[in-house]
Amino acid sequence: MTTGERRATVTVAGTGSAGRPADLAQAVFTAEAVRDSAAEARSAAAGTAAAVIAAVREAGIPDADLRTAGLDVSPNWEHDGTRMVRNGFTVTNRIAVTMRDLEAVGRVLDAGLEAGATGLDGVSFLLADEAPAAEEARR
Repeated sequence: MTTGERRATVTVAGTGSAGRPADLAQAVFTAEAVRDSAAEARSAAAGTAAAVIAAVREAGIPDADLRTAGLDVSPNWEHDGTRMVRNGFTVTNRIAVTMRDLEAVGRVLDAGLEAGATGLDGVSFLLADEAPAAEEARR
């Protein structure tokens, strides 16, 4: 090709979709504690997290479907009228749980919350294997 010649091109854009029913659910429980020291808050949050993990195991979740999703340690501050003063720490543990039996979702959520989870960051319904749906959508 010489300078100034143009090469012909064809550009194609498209969209595709494929629907499948979810076959697993994921939830994230929180175990939060506020204490005077970071170590006390971490210990308290760890105790709550351990109770949540034990409860969801009892509800049928295997260890392979449990993981720590996050750990946050934050100082707490208040204004004393002239300056900001630290008045403790908040520690939040996040425990991710994968539920492969959708019939068990309610039971597992109840177990974790009843065991002392201080929150539930949400439940997502997903496909264990998205590849077949993605392939269908590309056709």
